[in-house]
Amino acid sequence: MSLPVETVLSLMQAHPYLLLFPLVLLEGPVATVAAGLLVATGLMDWPLAYAIAVAADLAGDSLYYALGRGARRPGVGGLLARLGLPQERLAAMEVSFSGKAGRAIVGAKVVDAAAVPVFVAAGLTKVGYWRFVGWTAAATVPKAALLMIFGFFAGGQALALLQRLDPGPALVALLVVAPVGVLVLSKKLSAQTHARQTNIKEESQ
Repeated sequence: MSLPVETVLSLMQAHPYLLLFPLVLLEGPVATVAAGLLVATGLMDWPLAYAIAVAADLAGDSLYYALGRGARRPGVGGLLARLGLPQERLAAMEVSFSGKAGRAIVGAKVVDAAAVPVFVAAGLTKVGYWRFVGWTAAATVPKAALLMIFGFFAGGQALALLQRLDPGPALVALLVVAPVGVLVLSKKLSAQTHARQTNIKEESQ
């Protein structure tokens, strides 16, 4: 599921703290950058917004880990298949994941293109939950800070420009949405690149 950038921002402006947790669960980096933008406008407090963003991100990771732990159950297996992880792929992931869990988890969290299958594989191979959380937290804590800093400074620059201009509604919307839009585009390009690399690797085997 993917919400338009404008929707994410408007929801967070209306109920910033109440909706930040579920929006980070749904949209991850996009909502975290949007939180930084709202901190720049004074609508959110940095420490609280940051704590909520990190907690929501780790909760989302834990959900995929839990799906991996229950992957052999019929109901969970059907859900994973709908996510593009049928039993055949899960079996291949289980073999390839052995022995390199920490590096794979941290790398997937940083790149954010293959996080779902990697976190499911961590649960599938029964990596200890607190080890899993430790690895994801090691990447999430600085990553969330960087995303919020990006949003904060992008929002600050937009506000400074707005103070010098007399913009219409269209320009205001462009200045506010543009930083998050750049992140969305880069995330999609990264995912497409990873998908192409995966397809090439599977075809060569």
